[in-house]
Amino acid sequence: MDASTLVTAPIADWLNSMKIDEGCFFFQNPGKGEGGRLFETGFLASRPNHPFFSDWLEALGALFQRERVHRARSPSSDAPHFFKLLFGFLNKHLRRSASLSALWALPPLSWLPFYPFFVVHYVGSMLLLRTTHSNVLLGMDQVNAKHYLAIRAISNKSGWVEALNSPSLRNSPVHDVEFRRPFTPSELRAFKKFAEI
Repeated sequence: MDASTLVTAPIADWLNSMKIDEGCFFFQNPGKGEGGRLFETGFLASRPNHPFFSDWLEALGALFQRERVHRARSPSSDAPHFFKLLFGFLNKHLRRSASLSALWALPPLSWLPFYPFFVVHYVGSMLLLRTTHSNVLLGMDQVNAKHYLAIRAISNKSGWVEALNSPSLRNSPVHDVEFRRPFTPSELRAFKKFAEI
């Protein structure tokens, strides 16, 4: 579970109520994937030593063995200008679908000296789209990531007091939280009701 995930209800009963034939769960982005992401990584669940997660960790280790310029994605970074231009071009076109974004995990793109912010998702997508792990998606209930991301969207628009009183809280026991902004005292008090879950 990501540090920016808010738990609003017991998780175990919720997970046990779902079809998880392949022994793992994650929120999915249906269709072509949100921004090329087939799934979200803020909340993951699996049995120990699950083959998909083991292979994903190994693939990430291989990708990050080389020194890379993570900040090429930021126009204000000190990365070389050419890297920024190339990254912008590639990312714009590859984010159109999960199958395209998964190309970041394969040569020749994996040889580049930079990578996108969501590369962890893209490497996972590459593995899920391969025959070896395609059964993972078929073996679980598809729970749309919009349920995990909804509270964040409401909070960004109306604030956390409104978000934490939203009916959307009932759609999932875990929710993504925008952590890059300060919370007001009233927002912190609203969070307190979840402190004992």
